[in-house]
Amino acid sequence: MSLKLKPFSPLDGKKEWELIQKIGEGENGFMNDGFGIPFESFDGYILKNVEMSNGINLKSHLVPQTSYWLTDGETLMGYGKIRHYLNEALLKKGGHIGYCVAPEFRGEGYGKELLKLLLERARYKGIDSALITCSSGNISSQRVIQANGGILQKADENDHWYWVHL
Repeated sequence: MSLKLKPFSPLDGKKEWELIQKIGEGENGFMNDGFGIPFESFDGYILKNVEMSNGINLKSHLVPQTSYWLTDGETLMGYGKIRHYLNEALLKKGGHIGYCVAPEFRGEGYGKELLKLLLERARYKGIDSALITCSSGNISSQRVIQANGGILQKADENDHWYWVHL
């Protein structure tokens, strides 16, 4: 297994679109904003994400965010997002990192590896401590975060907030 992160790129196409559609709308707090878009509009979605990673055309409530595919060779297994810094809204929900593994790869340790790789990239981007939030009922994600050094800061009936010191 040689898992790698590959940034979203204007060269992304059908297999990347198919992965996003398989993941669905998102669950447990992960927002899959590419779900349901027609393939003909996918290049615009990718361009928007590439621009977002460079802070171009950001709406006032957004922060720069870089999105990555998790790959094993030519196989796409999931994707994740790193927000370059936090605003008030992201401190409440979302944090620095969001991630999701495709349904057919869940429960096999890929979430743990995906988060590990995203944390390495976050450190490279100058983030010293990363906030990761997850739904209170998402025990799998809590275990993934804890396995990557996540320290529970607070929890309520809906969400958990973890900090990972990089």
